[in-house]
Amino acid sequence: MKRLSGLLTDHIWEVILIVIFGFLFFYRLDWVTLGSWDEAWYGSIARTISQSNEWMLIEFNGRPFFDHPPMGFWLMAVSYKLFGISEFTTRLPSALLGFVSMILLYKTSILLFGKRVVGFAAALILGTSVWYVLRVRSGNLDSPFVFFYILTIYLSLLSRKNMKLFPLTMVSFGALMLTKTLVGASALPIIGLLLFSQLLNIVKNWKWILAGLASFAIVVLPWYMIQKETYSNFIEHHFFTIGTRGNSAASYLQLEYELPLFYLHMGIRKWYKLWLVSGGVLLITLRFLRPKVLIVLLWNAVILYPFLTT
Repeated sequence: MKRLSGLLTDHIWEVILIVIFGFLFFYRLDWVTLGSWDEAWYGSIARTISQSNEWMLIEFNGRPFFDHPPMGFWLMAVSYKLFGISEFTTRLPSALLGFVSMILLYKTSILLFGKRVVGFAAALILGTSVWYVLRVRSGNLDSPFVFFYILTIYLSLLSRKNMKLFPLTMVSFGALMLTKTLVGASALPIIGLLLFSQLLNIVKNWKWILAGLASFAIVVLPWYMIQKETYSNFIEHHFFTIGTRGNSAASYLQLEYELPLFYLHMGIRKWYKLWLVSGGVLLITLRFLRPKVLIVLLWNAVILYPFLTT
């Protein structure tokens, strides 16, 4: 009994997160029909995969579909295969990965700052942000994307101490790219920053670096190469028409500041003012110069900027 009590005390923050978000993300997950447009659209694609067993050349309504990479659709199709086709199984991968993301974010924060309360606060803020809750409870690509993003950063932090984990980091990064291509690629500078000294030490770590690159290639290349060989317009459509929304490079420097702040406010609601105040405190106190804080700020910059400028 004492052992159980001690275990609960040591993991009380995780227990609270599990209880809160287990309820918030899974309760009556199938209470409404699939919404237009993306959720019903993606569910239809996953249904076709599960029924045809064609996992590489994806179709929607009988036409080739390569707007997005297939990871989110694969997860949904696996859910269909295991539990049947329904609203619940359409949303199950998103809810499950969104739930696990809370624990991963908690552990990532501890690795960075060494304090459980920081991890708990980070998970609580993300998990109670309006858009995150809506997306986690929806059959979309955003929850798998967030999961693989956090997992990639978490494994990168672990790889700093043990490069044997670097191949797993690159597998996760590959899965991130297979969820949302160009936005997923934004994790690369964070991986590079976290593992800079380890990657420079080629003499010592060459086996694990090579294994990591090979793992990434094995995960990512087959789908992209098959699309390129099959569809002549794949590169232009996937990377430019869809990936950049047809915008020129110069357009990303013409930021309408009020719109990104509006969308961010709509997404995180009550945490928006805290975000502004916290950013101001970091600037005034010069805490933004601390290496661990710089990592978090870089993470914010590379993921927020592509979203808020499109």
